Amino acid sequence: MLPEHKLSYLIQKIPKGQRRAMLAAIDTGGRLPTDIHRGVLNSLPEEWVRTDPRTGTRWLTGAGRGVLLPVDRFRALKRADPRTGVVPGLNYAAGRGLSRDGLVVFRDRAGNRVEATDRWRFGVSAYITTRGRKLVGMPLTAPAFAERFPVHSRGIWRRPGQPDTRVQINGWPMADGTVRVWPLTGVCGEREVPAVELRPEPRRVRGLPASSPGGGPVRAARARLARAHGTVLRSRYPHLRTMALRGEWRHSAQEAAIREFGVGGASAWRSGAYGRPVPRPPVDRSALPREERTGTARHVGRPGRP
Repeated sequence: MLPEHKLSYLIQKIPKGQRRAMLAAIDTGGRLPTDIHRGVLNSLPEEWVRTDPRTGTRWLTGAGRGVLLPVDRFRALKRADPRTGVVPGLNYAAGRGLSRDGLVVFRDRAGNRVEATDRWRFGVSAYITTRGRKLVGMPLTAPAFAERFPVHSRGIWRRPGQPDTRVQINGWPMADGTVRVWPLTGVCGEREVPAVELRPEPRRVRGLPASSPGGGPVRAARARLARAHGTVLRSRYPHLRTMALRGEWRHSAQEAAIREFGVGGASAWRSGAYGRPVPRPPVDRSALPREERTGTARHVGRPGRP
């Protein structure tokens, strides 16, 4: 058995009345309800509950939240998918305990609720509840962070004095400001990092290096495009700009160049996009008739010989 699995048997036993009162305080943001029996309130240790001297309201402390769950079950709830609520990797004992406290529910594929004792028979999945999200500090709805860093997207973990690390985002920011990520380089293993140290991964354009803050590669590609083609040609083929930035030409553009300029001209056209300007080869007129080859035919603008 793993060491973290043994932590379930090391938690302090709490009477049922105290546990119900402390779990009810989770639903109300940490404030203990006033309809609880006075004997239960007076039996709660001072390190678990603090009293507001002005209003007399009793609030649950961090130590009180910590005694409700062992470390392994707390980590299991934090690993829940914030979008779907699925809690992976729960064993039988942990599933029954979390279901008893109202922190997870078991549902089948049709969405019907199933008892924890029948989860193996129906092949259901565990889903974190609103109370479970509040206990571990998970947002109830998608924050603004999820728009920049969707779950399972890639980002850059930037730390002062250390090289940047590419990571995969596996969750939303918790109440303590940390996010679960999986490093893609270096030491493997999921870890929690501050959300302020994450940056979006720069988008790479195929055929070009990563863009710099000054836009060097992009400006160089635009300059090559301007040198290789004139304004009339660029306005006639608007897709040339996108293709030049990608560093490649599609077959449709290549075929159009062959029809208009010939094979030699199309090769020079393509080479110009890569920054290798090639002079256009002379037109091969060896297969033309003598009049057209020497320029003496009437239809080329010169009078023919008598």
